[in-house]
Amino acid sequence: MQVRKKLAIRWYYEEDDVDIYDRGAYIATVIGVPIEFIMVNDVSEC
Repeated sequence: MQVRKKLAIRWYYEEDDVDIYDRGAYIATVIGVPIEFIMVNDVSEC
């Protein structure tokens, strides 16, 4: 019997860092797992 587990990924990115957001969107597509994108002012504060 297989046990299904949920995976939650939160991808923090800075508003002006479009490359990082795009990379996260690409990864979500490749691995087939939804990613919650969270825009922050400064990633180092997360």
